[in-house]
Amino acid sequence: MPGIIGNLQALETVKLLTGVGEVLSGELLLFNGLHQTYNKIKFAAVNKNLKRTELEDSYGDNGCATGASITIKEFKELVDNNTNFQLIDVRTINEYNVYHIPNSIHIPLAELDFHLSKIKNNTTTYVICQSGKRSKIAQNQLAEKTINVVNVEGGINAFKSIEIV
Repeated sequence: MPGIIGNLQALETVKLLTGVGEVLSGELLLFNGLHQTYNKIKFAAVNKNLKRTELEDSYGDNGCATGASITIKEFKELVDNNTNFQLIDVRTINEYNVYHIPNSIHIPLAELDFHLSKIKNNTTTYVICQSGKRSKIAQNQLAEKTINVVNVEGGINAFKSIEIV
């Protein structure tokens, strides 16, 4: 995989330097090596960033954490009370097979756009991953499709640790 990604990065550099082709400005290209699929996530331009001339040590979360979220304790209460909800697990198939929450729907992040029909629009959808980062990306993608979506903070790692307590 590193060769493929490296080639794609080199290609973007060549396109930028030569002015030929369409660059991925404002887009993130995700590659799923297991299924040989690509997925693009678009990001809106932030005007103040267009004027940058130097790199900074940190750029914060750039608005990635703006959607609704639920703490792991609140989510655990939903699970324990058998509350009717929809849970989308966006981890890889290997992660999902090792451990998953019963009745969760497995849709890997890279395949999310291809399986929107599995998601009910008439209920709140919770998204979970291993630690909470990929589920935030999934949340942003689903929110663009006007799906009422809530990110589970801390993901499966946090859920497993609270389940033990």
